[in-house]
Amino acid sequence: MKKFKAIPREIVFAMVGFLALTYIDAMKVKGGLKRYLKRKGVVIDRDHFVYTKGGHGDVYVNIKGLNAFQLIPVAMQMAYEIHISGFKPDAIVAVPYGADVLASQVALFYSLFSGEEIRNLKLMKEGKDGFSWYKDNGDYAKGARLALIEDVINTGGSLVRCGKFVRDSGTQALICWVVCDRLSDNNPGLPVLGEEFQADETGALLSIKAANYDVPEGVDPTIHCPFCAEGRKMNTSIGHGKAFLAKIGKNFPTFHDWITGESKLNQ
Repeated sequence: MKKFKAIPREIVFAMVGFLALTYIDAMKVKGGLKRYLKRKGVVIDRDHFVYTKGGHGDVYVNIKGLNAFQLIPVAMQMAYEIHISGFKPDAIVAVPYGADVLASQVALFYSLFSGEEIRNLKLMKEGKDGFSWYKDNGDYAKGARLALIEDVINTGGSLVRCGKFVRDSGTQALICWVVCDRLSDNNPGLPVLGEEFQADETGALLSIKAANYDVPEGVDPTIHCPFCAEGRKMNTSIGHGKAFLAKIGKNFPTFHDWITGESKLNQ
């Protein structure tokens, strides 16, 4: 039986890289990444959500809702943007833990586009707000050019803390890319946040303007949230709307019945 010679790695990289670029162009024709994420239920707008820190808003972005296969187009796009930026990172690192899978895929596709294998460094959470390098990854980070990856920016607190940790690890240069920069009164935007940890370059695949109204606990929500004031139904399947309604119903049962429509059912 005739034996076939193994295809050189460079040719494999070039072939797969070409297919990835073709897919990116096809995505643009179909409406781009935003339309893809909306179709997958990752970006939901014109609704009424309660966010992790209690704010009320009209846009919800859940990149974690994508499985590893569905995440591929996002990673392709981000890897391509980093590649054409000319930064040439030595390694990709994620803000733990939400962007870990994304970062590993970005490292893969960046290797395909550039033709050079790139490392994927790992960070660990330490305590409430701290970080540490996984095993000897911190030694490699010293003097390296790193690309820090995040999925979604809501307020940017975790990103800034992580960015400062990475920068203080002795990196030579640092860029930051996110999938979605969810702009609101609580988020000044990635370029401003990047200045806090001295990012050499920042970029977002999507920038979405979203409302984020602070609703203090124990206060009538209609005073602080216009969506509550107008009676816009609250989403209880995504975000923290269900927990919010359960808590608010004890202090403001009339509001609870009104916003959920239970008062109408009892009429």
